Amino acid sequence: MITVAKDGSGDYTCVQEAIDSITSVPETVFIKNGIYKERVEIHKDNITLIGENADGTVITNNYYAFMPMEDGSKRGTFRSYTFFVQANHFNAYNITFENSAGFGKKVGQAIAVYAEGDDLVFKNCHMLGHQDTLFTGPLPMKEKQPGGFVGPTEFAPRIPGRQLYEDCFISGEVDFIFGSAICYFKNCELYALNRNETINSYYTAPSTYEGQKYGYVFESCSFSGNCPPR
Repeated sequence: MITVAKDGSGDYTCVQEAIDSITSVPETVFIKNGIYKERVEIHKDNITLIGENADGTVITNNYYAFMPMEDGSKRGTFRSYTFFVQANHFNAYNITFENSAGFGKKVGQAIAVYAEGDDLVFKNCHMLGHQDTLFTGPLPMKEKQPGGFVGPTEFAPRIPGRQLYEDCFISGEVDFIFGSAICYFKNCELYALNRNETINSYYTAPSTYEGQKYGYVFESCSFSGNCPPR
């Protein structure tokens, strides 16, 4: 097991450094409580991340779709993530993943978790954001506008994988759970933020492929939020 600790008491002080150090799998990374302001990417199969506890172990950043790039273009939805996994047999426990960029009306889409692969498991995790908090890849078959899919899996095969979200807290305000994966949400709380709009929030925007038997399945989940009563 590899240990990450902000105070220097572990093997590494940054989560990405620990991931990059992995030379053989399966491997487990234990992350002690702390606020880790970084972007984390996982491309290897059979990796497990375990946080000390979901409230205290926080991976956060604030990239957003309207953010200007060096070439003058905008970052766009699929390059705004805080946490990215494109792998199989991945597990995450007791971690908060956050995109703190703010409301979509001001910054556009801002992904906290970009998850693509088969047999992905998130248990007792918090996913905090505003517009497009959780993307469950793969991408849709067709983009609505040219360049709309620019990002790390733009040219990847469109293979819907199986993903499990259990005992998770997921918050946002516009389409904050979206994508084409086969996802099973069990005992999760989906929390809608108040946009002060006529329609205050949209929980999901699945892009399930035609002919795909399952898309999003919710069991014993609660749909909550701070939207004002009608």
